[in-house]
Amino acid sequence: MKALKTIGVVLAMLIVLVLVLGLIAPRTVATEKSIVINAPRATVFPYLQYHAQQQTWSPWNELDPNMTSEIVGTDGTVGSIYKWAGNKDVGVGEQEITAIVPDERVETHLRFKGQGEAEAFMALADAAGGTEMTWGFSTTTPYPMNVMNLFLDIAGMVGKDYEKGLNKLKTMIETNKKYRGHAIQVMDAPTKYFLALRETVTISEISARYQQNLPKVFAAAQQAGLEMTGMPCGLFFVWDEANGKTDMAHAVPIATKASVPGFDIVEIPAGRLLVIDYYGSYDGTAEAHYAMDEYLREHGQEAGEPVWEEYVTDPTTEPDTSKWLTRVYYPLKQ
Repeated sequence: MKALKTIGVVLAMLIVLVLVLGLIAPRTVATEKSIVINAPRATVFPYLQYHAQQQTWSPWNELDPNMTSEIVGTDGTVGSIYKWAGNKDVGVGEQEITAIVPDERVETHLRFKGQGEAEAFMALADAAGGTEMTWGFSTTTPYPMNVMNLFLDIAGMVGKDYEKGLNKLKTMIETNKKYRGHAIQVMDAPTKYFLALRETVTISEISARYQQNLPKVFAAAQQAGLEMTGMPCGLFFVWDEANGKTDMAHAVPIATKASVPGFDIVEIPAGRLLVIDYYGSYDGTAEAHYAMDEYLREHGQEAGEPVWEEYVTDPTTEPDTSKWLTRVYYPLKQ
């Protein structure tokens, strides 16, 4: 009986100690790490915006080569979620994009199974020599569990991982060979759907047909209540330069597969994409396609179909053609 009383007293003292220490222990743990990358913000930002691109430089992926993952929603948009499950080193959890400021900042909310939640951000700023990237993390532990913050250096552990990831990203971007002056990103993308009007036209007609068909596609998408997930696109199935013709579609990306009378639904299976961010007037986009051809030849790869261009910048609101962004996508043949 005396032994039981002694144990009870010790336990009571431990509980009191935890409660007292919890009053002085920090409840919020935060850390930030930065690095300067020798590249413009427009080149760096896609590596932040897309879950799939983040995984190419993640400091944790190499800890478990058998880790499973999936992307829920449209990658690179607010609300999209990256889920993972791995060994004890990486655990089980998910990351949701909560805010995006183009070429500036991406904010995420992290949920770790059995280990709480956290907020994170990745921010870009102009710097001498290129772009400064800052990666930040913060988590709040409820009282009295926050007493563990006195004994675990969470900020230090996360900070080391962040430094590792930032250095990996810097090396990846700065050593990425350019083709005809263009950096080519490689990313894994989920299945994509487009609402489209497909036809064979002469190459000289392309611009005029865009002006005629894209308003029809937009109107059809809105009337059908479809969620559009990006800017207008041109999808190219066949490019016959010798005869001056192309089999193409004027399209908008949509969130889910649908059926709209009088329109085509183009489905591009999940897989690996090559991406070039081309800045300039539309008559210069051919250089981006030639760059893709050079990359494919060098790597012994073949493009699937269709390849497509996404016209990110609205020319009616941006008069400076040097600022027009056309994103060129080449799916790799499986």
